[in-house]
Amino acid sequence: MILVILSHIISLKIVFTANSLILNPIYTEKQRLMRWWIALFLLPLPCHISYGFYEQAFLGVSFGENAIPTFALGLFMVFIWSLCLYLFFVELETIINQEGIFFRLSPTHGEFRKISWEEISTVRLNPYDKAGKINRYIAHFGTGDNVYKVFGKYAIEVLLTNQETVWLGTQNPDAAYHSLSEIKQEKLVPIEE
Repeated sequence: MILVILSHIISLKIVFTANSLILNPIYTEKQRLMRWWIALFLLPLPCHISYGFYEQAFLGVSFGENAIPTFALGLFMVFIWSLCLYLFFVELETIINQEGIFFRLSPTHGEFRKISWEEISTVRLNPYDKAGKINRYIAHFGTGDNVYKVFGKYAIEVLLTNQETVWLGTQNPDAAYHSLSEIKQEKLVPIEE
C-alpha cells in the first residue's frame, strides 16, 4: 500500500515538472533534505511508536505505565509517519534562465514559482553568516523576507522591485554566480569576501 502511494507521488512530481515548461536553463540545482544520517536519527521514533500502538491495540499490553488511549496513540503515530514522509520528499529546485529565476520547494509548492528579471532589482550571492540569516531552515516567512534553504552555506539573495527579498539556498555558489553573470551582469552585485 505504501509503495503504491509513493509511486503515485513520484509520478505526480514528474507531471508537475513536465507541466512547468522552463526553456534553456543556464543553471539548475536540486537539493534534497533527507540524508542517510537524518533518516537514521528520525526513523527510530515512528518505529517505536508503531510498535507501541501494535502492542496496545492488538496485544492488549499498555504502552507505558500511564498509557494514552489507543485512538490518541494511533493519531500520534499517523502524524509522526506523515512528518517523516514529508521530510523525505522535501526538495529545493532552482533554475535560472533568460526569463528569470524559477524555484520550487516541493512538496509545499506544486509548481515552480517564477521571478522574472523585470521584478528583480538586484541579485547577489552571500554566505548566510554575512547576510545575517544564520540557520533559518527550509522556509522562513515574515518581514518581507522569504528564505528557502535545504543545505548549503550560501544563498542567492534576490531583492525585488517591491523591496521584498527572496533567499534561495545553494550548495554551488560559483556555478550560480557564473550563470547569473552570463545572463544579467547589470543586476548582479559582486560577492563580498
